[in-house]
Amino acid sequence: MKRWLTLVLSVSLLAVSGGLADVSAQVDSGPTWGGRIAYFNTTAEDAPLNVVYYDADGNPYAQDGDSLPLVPPYGSGTFLVNSTLPESGGAAVLEAPSGVLAVYEQVATGDDVKYGQPLYSGMEAQEAGGLLFVPYFVYQYSELYYKTPITLSATLGVQNVTDAPVDVRVLENGVELAAATIPPQSSRHFDGEDLGLAAGTRTALVVEGPDSSILGAVVVEQESDGRRAFAYEAQGPARASQSLTMSRLTCSTLTRRLRSRYYVQASEDTTVDVLFYTNGGAKINPSKPLNFTGLAVSAGQSLEIDPCLDSRLVGKTGSVVVTSSGAALTGVGMVRDRYGVGTTFAAQVTPAPAPSYRYALPYVVWGKTSTLPRTYISMLNLGNAKANIEVRYYRADGSLGNKKNPTLRYKGVPLHAVRNTTPYSAYVLRSGAFAGAVEVISDQPLLVTARVQRAVTKVPGTTRVAEDYDAFYLP
Repeated sequence: MKRWLTLVLSVSLLAVSGGLADVSAQVDSGPTWGGRIAYFNTTAEDAPLNVVYYDADGNPYAQDGDSLPLVPPYGSGTFLVNSTLPESGGAAVLEAPSGVLAVYEQVATGDDVKYGQPLYSGMEAQEAGGLLFVPYFVYQYSELYYKTPITLSATLGVQNVTDAPVDVRVLENGVELAAATIPPQSSRHFDGEDLGLAAGTRTALVVEGPDSSILGAVVVEQESDGRRAFAYEAQGPARASQSLTMSRLTCSTLTRRLRSRYYVQASEDTTVDVLFYTNGGAKINPSKPLNFTGLAVSAGQSLEIDPCLDSRLVGKTGSVVVTSSGAALTGVGMVRDRYGVGTTFAAQVTPAPAPSYRYALPYVVWGKTSTLPRTYISMLNLGNAKANIEVRYYRADGSLGNKKNPTLRYKGVPLHAVRNTTPYSAYVLRSGAFAGAVEVISDQPLLVTARVQRAVTKVPGTTRVAEDYDAFYLP
């Protein structure tokens, strides 16, 4: 059975390039950007791959099937996307059998590799809907971060996954900001200027289109000479829930000053309560609980949650649970530090009860040195009982990363507790490096998140860049 993973590859980074998917574009002093797809065959059968590229008018004009390998069972790898993707629109569809997963990474190449590299998960065409929620969107938005001002701008990419043109509208607080007709299988980008937003805006958006027609992704980038760049998937009703869990709670007081914020968006007027837990699973009681209880969220708008403003959360790490009194929520979390880190990740919905839960991470690497990408994986227990977790690392050829100890076991993980793993701690390195994928199986639902980061040298004010992405759940 074939499956179609859709990737909005042509979302543009405003300050540094005329188009994300133009691997040869170099504008002013910004980096040269290329697109890379990382894939993982989670099945026991060989899997063929093909990528079909569509131009801004929805016409297929290229495909990569002849040049892509037959992926062995549990095999993985990466490839650069077609170099002729147009700046103004277009999209790509990865065709593969069911069980093949992919993430898209926007990569800065050559001398510009010291920029952050946005990551987001490929979305199945079957996930398309008629609504997209965008909890965090900014345009020339400045904030002071530990006495250092940064300015952020975002671009929204909306992709039509159908074989007919679709009309879409972008709304803020129920007011139409922009409308467009998107050709079949193509995409359209919207930045703050397209939407008529004033400089300094931080807002939430809703995208409307016909049923089962659209998917989307958001890229945010630090303007001017900034190094932060990060992305997340726009979320449809299928990813909305009355209760959302987000990991990466970080209110560090150490030198790096890692700090997390969360944004939740409501489909209708509602109120929300926010709970905090340590990585060990213990509840954290804020010093001012009323600041996190009965918070109003209007339909289509988003609420900023800044846990690090509370004195009892300072210095803590863990997770956040946001519960609505009625309407469904979508959300996004992000982590910053004072030396260049900027990551973004979508909130996750707890899966329906099942005998077991299986997750997959298609892109897991460990460079020989810290200036090369390295992956750090966290696993958070979302269930109602202690979790027993198994982790398997697979090399690119599908072989087990550690044949002597192929399965890492984490037994009796408390509710809300986090366990971590890396290729280094799993003893799967060869010549100091690893490239492959990871499978996680548990008897309780989990939130599995991967952070890909690397050190940066000889860049004033920046020592590290990073990005997060969430694991795929395989029902």
